[in-house]
Amino acid sequence: MFDSTKIEKIRKLKKISQTELAKNIGMTRTGYRNALKNNEFKASVLEKIAIELNTSITNFYVSDNKNYQVVKEEDSVLYGAKSYRNTDNIDFLKQKIGFLEKEIIHLQTIIEKQERYIKLLEKNNNTDES
Repeated sequence: MFDSTKIEKIRKLKKISQTELAKNIGMTRTGYRNALKNNEFKASVLEKIAIELNTSITNFYVSDNKNYQVVKEEDSVLYGAKSYRNTDNIDFLKQKIGFLEKEIIHLQTIIEKQERYIKLLEKNNNTDES
């Protein structure tokens, strides 16, 4: 289940203000605070928050071994609604797979950037030794 308090814990650990985070993800501070209060964010906003906080979107969820669903509306707002139907659980798992696939792409991009940086450092190191 999605838990907006996890976003706040990570944000505070990273020493980023609510205002700064809201601005970087394209929200107002008030809009961000309302989304936190109501425990609802668009899926696209959660992705932006994860990128800004340099963390996995899965860190915004808690698991308590109950079945939960992601209620999908036209604007992809996520709600932590309890579900008793298996089809809802399947929808939740499909949504989670989508988030994880995007997280993999994000991490691959970070790795590629770090590999280029390492090559650059090695090149500079070899130049310095000459």
